[in-house]
Amino acid sequence: MLGYSQNHLAVPGGCCAAFFYGAYGVPTRYREVVLTVSKQMISGLDLLFLEVNSLEESLAFYEQVLGMEVESVNFKSEPPMARLRGGALRITLAQNLETMLRRGRGVHFFVGVEDVDQFYEDLIARGAYVQPPLDEGWGGRFVTLEDPDKYRYFFVTWLDQRKGMTDAGTTS
Repeated sequence: MLGYSQNHLAVPGGCCAAFFYGAYGVPTRYREVVLTVSKQMISGLDLLFLEVNSLEESLAFYEQVLGMEVESVNFKSEPPMARLRGGALRITLAQNLETMLRRGRGVHFFVGVEDVDQFYEDLIARGAYVQPPLDEGWGGRFVTLEDPDKYRYFFVTWLDQRKGMTDAGTTS
């Protein structure tokens, strides 16, 4: 999303409405901004670059729990790094002893999966401790999981994605 307001709403077609809130969530100012955005500007999320406290512990989580493919590991580089891939998502892990008070604070990644219920079963089979999928009414059914550095992942199947599915799990 563009802008730096506390609540920013993107509207299809390149128009944005930004709401600025003061104390107690009361709007103090409303401003509409019209933007022309090229469809070539942003094509998607290409890479997550995460600083971690323990490269070994993080590699075990991403490979064994999430089932990601390890593309490379270099413990001798400065900082020690690893590259992983899960579908189109690429993650680079860089071991950097804790430079923040708490890693992952305020960071949430929403990662699309085809079938969150099957993904949940796969996580359980790999030994993950995770609660069953939830649908809380915001448009997606999801499971949440934190990595060793407290980065929070929401693995979600968007409900509009599931509307094209029949009860047998095939597309209609």
